[in-house]
Amino acid sequence: KHALRTIKKKQVSYLRRLTTLVRDPKFQRIDRMKTVALITMEIHNRDVIEKLAKSGCSDHQDFAWLSQLRFFFDKEEGAYGACHVRQTNCKLPYSNEYQGNNGRLVVTPLTDRCVL
Repeated sequence: KHALRTIKKKQVSYLRRLTTLVRDPKFQRIDRMKTVALITMEIHNRDVIEKLAKSGCSDHQDFAWLSQLRFFFDKEEGAYGACHVRQTNCKLPYSNEYQGNNGRLVVTPLTDRCVL
């Protein structure tokens, strides 16, 4: 639980820095759009961390953790390494899917499942 609190503090600090960056009037429009999409994803990540802490998740075998969409990179696999996506007992190769830079992106548990 302490580790989750520590990572949440880092997450909130990161979100504050991104928010400050977006508010800069000199920030280019396209960079602002990318950063807003990043902020949306990071807010979702913050919410996931809160959910894990509230559920008492303390082990990598807890269902609260296993049910999250997780990305792992194995540098020993293949010539350049390989990224895999895991959720519960499913492991799929990551194929560089691009979700776009959608300004109306909303992340929910359902969209997490759709990405997988």
